[in-house]
Amino acid sequence: MAKQTVVKRKILIDEPSKQDAFHGKGHDRTADALARAITGFEGNDRAIGLDGPWGSGKSTVVEIARQKLASRQRETGVAYHFFTFDIWQSQGSSFRRSFLEHFLDWSRATFPGDDDKLVEIEHKVKGKIREVHSNNHSILDWWGVIVVVLIPILPLFYIWAKSAFDAAGEERWKFLLSGPSLAMLTFVIAPFILALMRNREELDAAWARGWTPFFAKYREDVSRTLLINAKQYEDQKVTQYIRETDPNDFEFQSTLREVLRVIQSKTSRVVLVLDNIDRLPPKELNDYWAQVRAVFANGPLVKNAAQKNPVTAIVPYDRRLIEEGTKEKGATADSSQSVVSISSLSNRERFSKTFDEILTVSPPVMSNSREFFLSNIAEALPGRAASDDLFRVFLIFDRILKSESGNATPRQIIAFINELTGMYVLHQGQFGLATVALYIAYQDALEANPSLLNNGSTIDERLRALAADNDLDRNLAAMIFNVEPDLAFQLLLDANIKHAASGGKEGLLEISKAPGFDLRVDDVVRENAREWLSSDEFGLVVANFADLAQSYEGDAKPHFSKTLVKAYDHLGGIELTKGDQIGLLRGYDLATSDATLGLTQNLLRAGFSGFGENYRSVERGGEWSEFVAAIARRLRQTGDTATLAEAMRSMPLPTDPAFMFGVAAAVVDEELSLAIFRPRKPDVSDDPTVFDNFAVSRPYGAKRAFAEFKRAKLLTDEQWLSAASALISSLSTYGESDLENYNDRISLLGDLFTYLALKQRDELAVAAMFGNVAFYSGLKASFEAGNHEGLTAALFLAMNAFEAKALPIPSTRASNGPRIQDATPEFEWFRQRFDGEVDLTDAQYAVVATLAKDAFVITSWVEAAVRAPDDHLLSAVLVSAFADGDLPSTNLELIVKHYDFLASLLGDEFRALLDRYQERISQKNIDEIALDTWPIGLLDSTAQIKGGRWEAVHEKVGQLLDQVPTDEWKSLLGGGGQHERILLEKIRTSGFEFSDPEVKDVVADFFRDILSGQVNLADNSLPYDDLMKAIDGKFHADIYRRLREEIKSVTASTLGAAAAAFPTTLSMIITAGDRLAKNEKDNLVRYILCAALEGGNRAVLRHFEGLGRSKVRDFIKSSEDSTQEKLEGAWTHFSNGTKDFGWKRDIGELLHGRKKAKSLVEIFLGSSSKDEEEEEADA
Repeated sequence: MAKQTVVKRKILIDEPSKQDAFHGKGHDRTADALARAITGFEGNDRAIGLDGPWGSGKSTVVEIARQKLASRQRETGVAYHFFTFDIWQSQGSSFRRSFLEHFLDWSRATFPGDDDKLVEIEHKVKGKIREVHSNNHSILDWWGVIVVVLIPILPLFYIWAKSAFDAAGEERWKFLLSGPSLAMLTFVIAPFILALMRNREELDAAWARGWTPFFAKYREDVSRTLLINAKQYEDQKVTQYIRETDPNDFEFQSTLREVLRVIQSKTSRVVLVLDNIDRLPPKELNDYWAQVRAVFANGPLVKNAAQKNPVTAIVPYDRRLIEEGTKEKGATADSSQSVVSISSLSNRERFSKTFDEILTVSPPVMSNSREFFLSNIAEALPGRAASDDLFRVFLIFDRILKSESGNATPRQIIAFINELTGMYVLHQGQFGLATVALYIAYQDALEANPSLLNNGSTIDERLRALAADNDLDRNLAAMIFNVEPDLAFQLLLDANIKHAASGGKEGLLEISKAPGFDLRVDDVVRENAREWLSSDEFGLVVANFADLAQSYEGDAKPHFSKTLVKAYDHLGGIELTKGDQIGLLRGYDLATSDATLGLTQNLLRAGFSGFGENYRSVERGGEWSEFVAAIARRLRQTGDTATLAEAMRSMPLPTDPAFMFGVAAAVVDEELSLAIFRPRKPDVSDDPTVFDNFAVSRPYGAKRAFAEFKRAKLLTDEQWLSAASALISSLSTYGESDLENYNDRISLLGDLFTYLALKQRDELAVAAMFGNVAFYSGLKASFEAGNHEGLTAALFLAMNAFEAKALPIPSTRASNGPRIQDATPEFEWFRQRFDGEVDLTDAQYAVVATLAKDAFVITSWVEAAVRAPDDHLLSAVLVSAFADGDLPSTNLELIVKHYDFLASLLGDEFRALLDRYQERISQKNIDEIALDTWPIGLLDSTAQIKGGRWEAVHEKVGQLLDQVPTDEWKSLLGGGGQHERILLEKIRTSGFEFSDPEVKDVVADFFRDILSGQVNLADNSLPYDDLMKAIDGKFHADIYRRLREEIKSVTASTLGAAAAAFPTTLSMIITAGDRLAKNEKDNLVRYILCAALEGGNRAVLRHFEGLGRSKVRDFIKSSEDSTQEKLEGAWTHFSNGTKDFGWKRDIGELLHGRKKAKSLVEIFLGSSSKDEEEEEADA
């Protein structure tokens, strides 16, 4: 409650002014005319009409006229007394009597010297007195008197009875015969006897009607007898004033003249003012107008009296209101004319016949209205408001007048100020004056429809600016409802918010802009949530608030959102078939992250409870799945993938098989998994074959549902086998009625085959199905109907049943009984596709491949394809299985075992397969790798695959190679065997280095033996140079040195083999090292250079050319004489056998220098002085 402030206020009295306060002085002129008319009617009944609208100053004109007449009293010697009778105030009472009584009271007060005469007249008017005396009290009947008399002697009776009782002694029965006992018995019986005696006749009449009326009447008489007060005694005295009926016209005139005769004289005249007749209801105007005329009408019987006691009357009125009120019933004014019409003379006839003089009082124009307003409001609220506040109030008042196309009158100003200050004081000044003024301006509209404040455009912006109130709407509402401002918006907005919440979202959005919405909306939601829940409007309300929350950013947003989400705790069953959940799901737009779980649990609870006991059907299961999926989609929109699973913990899936089937069949379309429903094994105790029936009657739904059941491991192998067997039985016959489901049954059978364990697959009579002619008829008919899944499933089943074998020809029963083979066109159609004569589409191959992968038969099919490489269908399916979709559930062993086949089968796709296959390589697969079975080329195929498990495979192969004993490598190198090839492939692809340093000797010996011819290479195309990469580089120089020291018996052919097997290593033997020992140089010349010359080995000779003349000459000079001799012989052999003279000259210059070489080749090439200079420089 706001602290109250005492506000001083002065009420301005709207009294007729004694002077003309207006600049135009129109009232003063009219008052002069009125005064002249009054004095000019001497000795005659006269009536003066003052015609002017409300507030025009008619009363002021009368008062000024009175003042003027009073000021002339000394001149004229006549005193004029004005009696004003308010007709409006006396409405409802008898006009004539009321007028006379008020006139008499005024006369007695104004003319006290004539009081005795006036009192006598008053008694005649008021009537006579009647007195009535009244006195009331109760009296007793005789029985009552006896009872009252006997009451005081009760103690004596007690003593008497006590003595008699004691005297009886042991013989108590004697007391019953004693005097006290008989007296008491008499006293008890007496009322009953008395009742019979008092109303004997009435009792006899009742007896005649029967027992029941008799006893009812008798009970009434006994009750009356037992009452001690029988009647009331009355003595009254009442004094009453008895009024006679309202005087008639003659009596009225007579009494009026009699009063005037008493109070009027030549020096004292009375002027009657009959005011406010135009304030009467229109339907009473005619009657009162006639009675007013009776005041001053000259009747024939009062004519003489009127001459001595004339009546002078003034009647102020508004002509337009009188005309409207006295129109004939049904007459209406024509307001359609836009042209100003001339006033009708006939309309004025009523007034001209009534009044002797009509003066028009025009509304004054207040040029000084501002000063008048401000001075009066300052007087009404002394020292309360600043001048600026008062001026803004005036501007609002002026705005009101302009809206009515009017000018300010004193009455309007005073009335407005009084209303303004009254409202201001009522609210203890807690609202600004300008705010209160604005309230008055819109009071009628706002009180009729307070909700207008919800629309910000209701208040004119200019007036709103003048109010200068930040809480204008709230304060206006507080004044409308006369409550504290804090409660104003509650009363104003609550109903509107409630209505908008359950209506259209546009309405709620619009009202959210209203001031105070932020303060009230949460309370409204809290108070009405239960009602919305019970009336099924809650979903619509939530949706509307969710739409509002998208654009509304007020402080109340988190509060009403939390309240609505909390209301879900009381949410009843949702009828999913009606779509009630659509709006309810919008609750996620309002829920915070910590409230999402509770909201989800409430939705799930309400959704399932909506089924009641009728949930046991496939249809209900589908609806439940769709509902949960709708919740999941809403959660996924916010990235929440965990809440639904958590919420479903409290909503385990019922075990009814039909309901579970419906749920599972729908989850695929809803992008859900059955696992999220936390399913338990279905209860099939009532019907163990329920899923067999679903498989046959609902194969399309069963295909989806059983896939979910399989993933959740809900059915046993026996149940899968039973359903598959039921399908085979249904496929053994075919009719047109089966066409709709035939394709789906075959497709479902293919799926069920993949669910079965190997043992159950053998029990399934698939082969027998392919021996039935009807099966092929149904299969082809469904294919031609546009259903191709049946064909792919049938091919898959046939491939499992017969692998690479030929299809058996189906049989049919002959007319004479036995079955005979019948290769029908439908069978041939299928066989062509099974044998590969007719190719399938890529999509069909992919379907068969997917089934094969699901059935885990890819490994066996690869084995079969290896045995039957020409089986087109099998090969195409395997290509699709490995190249498309998920990888088959095979391990590294299959790749290792059938590497060559798979590489050939897949071609360019094989490398991509190996890349994808990383995820299938387990540590166990890696641990089982053996060099003996490892395929050549696999390391090379996987060398470029980065990361993953293939690097671990390479590492494992390297470990196995390193584990081979060093001595074994002596026999393995050069043989072209598995180990050697894997070693070289490993070194080339992912690198390898022996951990045992002794291997360097084995490699050195291997190279030496190749040079000497002790080792004949099984495959000289192998890159033996790579062996050096497997040895630490720190040993390379020593290996080259050792080879130079140990080589011997090298021939041209062995050197050629070495140059082909390890050309890089051979090059390093020749060129590596700066300071070679004498024997190394000798060996290089004797065994390498000579063998190269003898064999014309260009590759080796180029290595020597690369050394240059100086280094080769050093090698030759450092060699033994025998070596040099051998070199000359080899040179001769080379030069004689070589036809390339340029190369011959180059080699000659390399061995002998240019000068010596000239003598040998100059006959072929010529010579120059330059050559000689270079030779000398060489020397």
